[in-house]
Amino acid sequence: MSDSHCHILEYGAGRQIPLGEGKSVEDTVGLVASYILAHPDIESTKEEVVVGWGWNHENWEVIRLPTAADLDANPITRNRPIILQSKDGHAIWVSQTLIDTHGPYPDTIEGGVIVRGEDGKPSGVFIDSAQSLIPIPPISPAEQSRSFEVTVKDALRHGLTALHDAGYKNDSMGLFLSEVKKHGRLPIRLYAMTHFDEEHPDSDSDPGKLRRLDGMAGKARLTVRSLKVFADGALRTGGAAVRLVLSPTLACPHPPFPATFSTPLLLECANNRDVLLQLYEPYEDNPTSSGSLRLPPETIHRVVGSISDMIYAESRVGPHRTHRLYPFQSLISKGAKLAMGTDFPVEGVDPLVGFWAGTTRRSLESREGEDDGGWFPNQRLTRTQALRALTIDAAYASFSEHLLGSLEHGKKADFVVLGVDVMKVEDEKLREAVLRGSSGEGEGIVKATVLDGGLVFGDLGEDC
Repeated sequence: MSDSHCHILEYGAGRQIPLGEGKSVEDTVGLVASYILAHPDIESTKEEVVVGWGWNHENWEVIRLPTAADLDANPITRNRPIILQSKDGHAIWVSQTLIDTHGPYPDTIEGGVIVRGEDGKPSGVFIDSAQSLIPIPPISPAEQSRSFEVTVKDALRHGLTALHDAGYKNDSMGLFLSEVKKHGRLPIRLYAMTHFDEEHPDSDSDPGKLRRLDGMAGKARLTVRSLKVFADGALRTGGAAVRLVLSPTLACPHPPFPATFSTPLLLECANNRDVLLQLYEPYEDNPTSSGSLRLPPETIHRVVGSISDMIYAESRVGPHRTHRLYPFQSLISKGAKLAMGTDFPVEGVDPLVGFWAGTTRRSLESREGEDDGGWFPNQRLTRTQALRALTIDAAYASFSEHLLGSLEHGKKADFVVLGVDVMKVEDEKLREAVLRGSSGEGEGIVKATVLDGGLVFGDLGEDC
């Protein structure tokens, strides 16, 4: 199984302070305070920047964006430089110390939002491109290595044999290459997409200088051959672009890359305007769109995509548009291939949670008012379709279907042994089994994970 959209080092880093467990803004600040108290080297100085990932105001008892004042309300976090990334990665929540350090700020910023209080001053949250106004300090090599180990361990435990890193930075690639040099290969297959930085192109994000590695066929288990490009923000933090009746003047006449550009593009878009599809017409021979939540019927045939995020979309796009959210079967009927991705750390690492959600159109944990038949059940995937989205179609998304994604002669011996037949078990029993495995409270479904014919997690047992 593969995760076709994830963030490897960010997931490992996010495990350091479990901000997603916070049930209120005060509770979340308390988690940061506990982290500081548990690390004497950080507690003893107010110079080191505390960095965390994963807060989600939609899960708080009182749903609102946090503020710098919330961080100063706790004596442990008060007057410290603190940067906390939102769960979707599209916003940062920072302390007043950092706001004061990096000001003054522009009134507006293209592609982003500086959330302000009634006094007109920045209140502590910077959305999308506005995040660049508060620089995040570089992660040390030791921290990178720890984050990588945490992510790989969790991925293998949940049966993943390949990860598609959707937008690595240069320091991440340095770690991946050092792991290959040190051990001869990575401990898991990695398809890495370069994060395209339009304002600060470097040796990797410059389309003309993109390094290219094809290591799936060899021992390295590392492939680099595509660019990750953002089209808009996220629904959760409010940066997504809703489809509107557009003036022709809104369309960009000059795509960012020449029409002859041959590097595959991953276009990340939450709810973007049709301009996105017009903009990338020159590259339609190989379109790949990630996070395509709401597609007008006339554009469904134009997208081959992987889709993630369901819970917050309806409140953002309005009830009159919800029937077009996650049109799985409509996409497949038009010939699209679906590649499942969790976008971890946005969601958890367990791919079978996505398998459950895709086949039932329900959340794993029962929610008040949820329809037992699923949300727009006509768009439910069959279990075979969901399995393909985790295996052979995920391999297609990484240009490796000739090597990965199915158990066939001549392909890599990557596979997972499950303790439950996920293709036949009843829905409710599948839900219970997936819930146990994803929560860590009890024995999981995955019994063993095998990579290149070698056991990398669990026990094959006598039967195997």
